[in-house]
Amino acid sequence: MIYFKKVWVVNMGLISKLKSMFKKNIDCSDELNNTLVHFYVTPNRKVSIGSYIVVKQDYMAVLVCNDKVTDMLPAGKHKIDNTTIPQTFKHLKLYKINQFGKLATSFKCDFYFINLNTQTDFAFTSNIPFVRKKDALGKVVAYSEGLSTLVVEDPDKLVNYLIIDNAYVKDKKALTEVGLEIGNFVNKTLEKMDMSFEDILNSNQIIDAYINSKLNNAFDYMGISVKNVNVQSFCMPAKLQKKVESLCSVQSCKDQEYSQNSGISIALNEGIEIPMFLSKESQTVNEEQLTLESENVTMSETAAYKQCSYCGNKIKSSAKFCEHCGFKQI
Repeated sequence: MIYFKKVWVVNMGLISKLKSMFKKNIDCSDELNNTLVHFYVTPNRKVSIGSYIVVKQDYMAVLVCNDKVTDMLPAGKHKIDNTTIPQTFKHLKLYKINQFGKLATSFKCDFYFINLNTQTDFAFTSNIPFVRKKDALGKVVAYSEGLSTLVVEDPDKLVNYLIIDNAYVKDKKALTEVGLEIGNFVNKTLEKMDMSFEDILNSNQIIDAYINSKLNNAFDYMGISVKNVNVQSFCMPAKLQKKVESLCSVQSCKDQEYSQNSGISIALNEGIEIPMFLSKESQTVNEEQLTLESENVTMSETAAYKQCSYCGNKIKSSAKFCEHCGFKQI
């Protein structure tokens, strides 16, 4: 009995040691699931020098140390040392011998795994509205939603954009931030169109073509390429919503679709849908924004924004960096 007990203890020790060795390696391939951005956290945010990192096919691993992108690793298995991540070693001064006469055996670092595959049907929303001060329907305040095609061209730029005002960005927040950038660009572009809001609602193909013609290099500052934008709906204040519903009710076109009892959506001449009731899942702005009446956009709201000192675009007055060009505000 004693003999078997000793063997059991030895075996358990070996198994524990093997587990700790493999635990140091970084492999989150099973967690990615075609996610655009995956934030991976090691235990205590420590990375062991000499361990390995496995990067899944069609992904890029981006290393962030002290809120700064230091290195990027392509698909494959990489040993973590000064040859594979030289900028990280240089940034953290891992070449230097410590006070005990030894080299560092680990360092603190965050990993972002960026999907390089084309993202079809990438959903976008908006939180900066499309505004038309003078329109046949009165003052228009609306938030666009839709789908697009997205490809990450520069993972370095994308991660840098996401962590400008954040210590780190988790997966869902990263998706939200990217989607909002696309949606807000759509709204800004629609404001420049010389069309009434009714015509915009009835001209899905025309406005999509116009928006897509403006997409060339529009998101270079984020390191992404966006194509095939398709505006599918608008969220709007209650009073404007009633005016649009009234407009639908008097139209007699045979292709008109209107279903007041469904509580889901209305469409003008097979145009863009306008959600009548927003579910919690699809709500893109807070309830106060959505219940604002069109004429109640006051000077206090205007004061909440300022112009970027570099590109001239409208940004929040509290923003330290421009959300359009990334320029640091004075």
